[in-house]
Amino acid sequence: MSKRKKPVIRHVFWDWNGTILDDVEVCVGALNRMMARRRLPAITVKRYQDVFSFPVKAVYPHFGFHMEEENWDAMAREYHDDFLVLSKACGLRRGIRPVLDAVQAAGIPMSIVSACETGYLLGMTDRLGVTPRFHSIRGLADFFAASKLAVARDLLQSLGVPAGEVLLVGDTRHDYDIADALGARCVLLAGGHQSAGRLATCRCPVFGDPRDLLRLFVTDSPDHAISAGLEIKETGHTAVADG
Repeated sequence: MSKRKKPVIRHVFWDWNGTILDDVEVCVGALNRMMARRRLPAITVKRYQDVFSFPVKAVYPHFGFHMEEENWDAMAREYHDDFLVLSKACGLRRGIRPVLDAVQAAGIPMSIVSACETGYLLGMTDRLGVTPRFHSIRGLADFFAASKLAVARDLLQSLGVPAGEVLLVGDTRHDYDIADALGARCVLLAGGHQSAGRLATCRCPVFGDPRDLLRLFVTDSPDHAISAGLEIKETGHTAVADG
């Protein structure tokens, strides 16, 4: 029988799009604008969640784009421009603010690690009034939405916190893969950019409502470390919920 313990978590890495920011419908809207210009049929949120992955460039052929006829740099800019117009209506994901409040109240440092371009990311966190909550907000240098693994590694190194005491909260299998590569713990939220069925293949807890995360955070010691409220089993770098 595996040894059970409640792991201490000393820093939380948050994904941005789909995890904190409620932007899935806006992303689908931006894609549908691009598709309409090419006379391609519109997609639904469900279709998007069933297909979306990283790197983002690989997703477009699934929606009918002929990449051999496209300029990827121009496509990335086109999507970004459409997204910027539509994203003015984006807010925080319902239920996420109480979780941020709880972690911050416990004195747990939090950072954002995102595949968004850094300037856009900071503009959004400022507009939504959450920038001061985070120790660090890190995105990419461009709009191509490639892997954010290097960004996460750089942040982890700068913090000097053991990877096993970092919890990554995301909404895609890419977030899980990053946590696994870092040696960090991971929990995922369904209802973001990938379907619950796809997230179920990851060996970590998956929650349907951000407010379910509240039961993970319990003040554990005077230095404000927190421990998972769920007992978990160690499986390499991965935590698997028992219930």
